Amino acid sequence: MQIYFNKNKINNQNQGAQGAVALMLVIIITTLTLVSSVVIARVNISDLLANYQSSESEVVIVDIDSCLDDVLFNIASSTASTTISFSGNYTISTDVTSCSSIVSSIVAGLQTVTSTATTTSDLGVWVRSVVMKVNVSTTPISISSYKDIID
Repeated sequence: MQIYFNKNKINNQNQGAQGAVALMLVIIITTLTLVSSVVIARVNISDLLANYQSSESEVVIVDIDSCLDDVLFNIASSTASTTISFSGNYTISTDVTSCSSIVSSIVAGLQTVTSTATTTSDLGVWVRSVVMKVNVSTTPISISSYKDIID
């Protein structure tokens, strides 16, 4: 008994199987590429947010420095004139930054300054506070202590 094979039928079945394998490979590679792209995009977004937070944190450091400079200028100006004493609550505000300072009266040649700078944006609020003691009994005035307040 002889068995006859139809070569065309076998070739068509092999080509169909090869086409299905090729299609599956394309689907798998496309899925992996898409998933990789999404993961990379999420990592980049996380990095951008971290960098933004860091830059805003640095901005509030500059803001608190500006607040303290203003207070020190006013204290130095008032100690130059013996008739004016610079003390009380003071606020400076802009669109995105607010600075409030409390300056104590002179006690034993020292004034205590508590300043808080607040910076706001669409993504949050950054606050930095400092307590500083200023020696006003010397000319020029000097800072005798400086401490960041961490909330």
